Parts: sequence; C-alpha cells; structure tokens
Amino acid sequence: MQKEIENIIKGYHEYLKADSISVLVYDPYEGKVKASANYPNFNPNDYNNVFEKEALNIDNREIIDDITYIDIPVYIKT
Repeated sequence: MQKEIENIIKGYHEYLKADSISVLVYDPYEGKVKASANYPNFNPNDYNNVFEKEALNIDNREIIDDITYIDIPVYIKT
C-alpha cells in the first residue's frame, strides 16, 4: 500500500503542478496509520527548506467552495 500511494502522489504532483502533496491513510476503526507519504520527500531535519503560505482566493476556486476573504474595504474604528 505504501509504495502504491507514493507512486500515485508522484503522478498527481506532476499533473497538478503542486508544490507538495501529503497523504495519510488510517484505519478509522482501530486508529492505526496504514500509510503515510509526502512528495517531494519530507525531511524534518532540513530546517532551512521552508515555504510561504498564501491565503486561498478566487483564483483557487477549484479547491474551495467559498471565498475566504472580504473583497470590500473594512474600516475598524478604535
């Protein structure tokens, strides 16, 4: 199962042109992890290999159902 998941996410990484992909497969009845994979490979000892997170917006409509930001100005009075 582990090797098959690694092959699948490698294909999706190329197809989706994603920065990275992570998969976790577990048994919901026993709570045991059956497989875990990351592509490209994740090395927790590589502290300098970081990325910046971005807010999802209307350009990511394939990923999200609702817009995650307000597109009108909001003024907060203090």
